[in-house]
Amino acid sequence: MVRATVFKFAPDVDPAPHYETFEVPLARGMRVLDVLEAIREDLGQPISYRWLCGVKKCGLCAMTVNGRPCLTCWEPAEPDMIIEPLAGFPVIRDLVVDRDAVDARLLDVDPFLHRPEDQPYRGFPEPLSGAAMRRAGTMMNCIECLACVSACPVPRERFIGPAALVQLARWAFDPRDGADRAALAVAGGIAECADCGDCTAACPAGIPVKEIAIAGLRELCIRSGYPDAGPAPQEKCRLVVPRGRDR
Repeated sequence: MVRATVFKFAPDVDPAPHYETFEVPLARGMRVLDVLEAIREDLGQPISYRWLCGVKKCGLCAMTVNGRPCLTCWEPAEPDMIIEPLAGFPVIRDLVVDRDAVDARLLDVDPFLHRPEDQPYRGFPEPLSGAAMRRAGTMMNCIECLACVSACPVPRERFIGPAALVQLARWAFDPRDGADRAALAVAGGIAECADCGDCTAACPAGIPVKEIAIAGLRELCIRSGYPDAGPAPQEKCRLVVPRGRDR
């Protein structure tokens, strides 16, 4: 059997969040999402959560399982689990969180190709080598699940967050792009990054968020005349807030 303790909260009904525990039979190859489906379908328990593809492509099923952000469609079920919403996001209902504020920040980095005026589009196919697009291609693996944002300990009021920086890096690393991506990185508070690496550890797509996206953007910023965009001093790690839904 699988014993799942699930976060429950309906803001329009419940005075405070609470947890309910359910037990369902453990099946071979069972994922956390399968457990939630069994609770809803087989036990008939009302529970709200998001998912779409079920194959690690859409990112909508990201939740916190046993204290760690992950994709529930891919995370193997364990005999004893605590399933909660992504930490750091307002809860809409049960396991569904409000992504609007972070999604707006993704748009703040202007995630579109801006070609220089002297390099107009000349038609398909474009002469791009694999080596030239390697870093940008790595960023394109992002499924915008926001697990990295949930894992990031830096307060969001002064830091645009790792997911937005991955999208920014995707275009900054594209050799066809001519926008001032360094200025956007600085405006997004890249200097506030604590270099903890939690974003990389949380990414289900295996993107080296700290090592390639953020480090590459910092190099670009320094080359563009923004010396303060370098790695955050070690003491900044003491300024980050504890993880939780209250930040």
